[in-house]
Amino acid sequence: MLDSIKAWARKHKKCIIITCSLVTVVGTAVILIINGKKVTVPVEEIVEDVLAEVPKTSLLPPTSESTAAIESSIVTTFPRSEFIRQLPVGQHASPAKLAQAAEMGIELKPGETIVNESIVHLTRAA
Repeated sequence: MLDSIKAWARKHKKCIIITCSLVTVVGTAVILIINGKKVTVPVEEIVEDVLAEVPKTSLLPPTSESTAAIESSIVTTFPRSEFIRQLPVGQHASPAKLAQAAEMGIELKPGETIVNESIVHLTRAA
């Protein structure tokens, strides 16, 4: 039985690595969001690093990402969806955010707010 598990793991090694990497990234982002930290996770870049030899089109849907070199840095732009954020202790959502949540059919808990969708600009050294 142990030999069959080892054989299966060898056969699916790449998928296991990909899955573990993505679970780690997403899990870390969720923990940071729950704790009220500002999070921007360049998931596509992480996947590209892990799967450098696999064609990108076979794993990820096309995105509206653009990358440009600006004065020895690279700016990557990608869309970020709306999400619920945990506010620091003692803070509360504004009346406008409470109304926005109600319009969307979302009931915010005390200490939560909605972060609007936006375009994220991630700058890193070239």
